[in-house]
Amino acid sequence: MEGCPYKLRVVRYHEQWEENGKETERFMWLVTTLEAADYRVLWEMMHRGGTLRRMVSIN
Repeated sequence: MEGCPYKLRVVRYHEQWEENGKETERFMWLVTTLEAADYRVLWEMMHRGGTLRRMVSIN
């Protein structure tokens, strides 16, 4: 990204599962400045996104 002083890491995540007999899928995007993070940490960040968004909007 031009002019950005940080190195950004973009992760696109796609998951599929069956729920109530129907195939369901979800796409998520995560943008972070973390240069080295285990995939489990990134997964946790994406799945707690609603909580993080609420925390940010409160502050």
